[in-house]
Amino acid sequence: RVLFRSARQISDIRGLGYALKCFGECCALQGNYEKGLHYTQNSKLIFHSINHKTGLAYSLKATADIYRDSNQYDKALDEYNKADILFSVINDCRGLAYVAASRGILSLKKKDFGIAAGYLKKSMEVFEKKKIRYGKTIIHTALREEKNVDDELRFFLTVHHQMIAEQLHTLRQQK
Repeated sequence: RVLFRSARQISDIRGLGYALKCFGECCALQGNYEKGLHYTQNSKLIFHSINHKTGLAYSLKATADIYRDSNQYDKALDEYNKADILFSVINDCRGLAYVAASRGILSLKKKDFGIAAGYLKKSMEVFEKKKIRYGKTIIHTALREEKNVDDELRFFLTVHHQMIAEQLHTLRQQK
């Protein structure tokens, strides 16, 4: 409620859209998916009404994540597709990487390990190139939660951990 009041007081419709998106994500993290969807859907409406493509894309991704976490995989995929298109239009590499990571997590939940490996590898490459640490955390957390990972995904993880070890070694030598 504090977020909503602040955004309204300063007449910042974009701020209200982002506040609704964040509030929806918080509700979903607490397991209240229906309420989370309510807020992210309203966020999408606001961003659509003011033609704010970046906000709309991130709201679509947030909505998709809630659908994914509530096991509504087809709806999640539909929202990820819309977000992916918008992130491409606005040339937002970070957003594209987050969607790829989220699609990878969705594929893990569906036990499509080969597809998951492709999405996670794609997102990890962008996260490393752009030095986005939080993105890597999302992937590692998801993989820790998934117990039945196939050989292709294990190979990807092994290679990724070797790359990090090599980067650390190089940094230590430079000091």
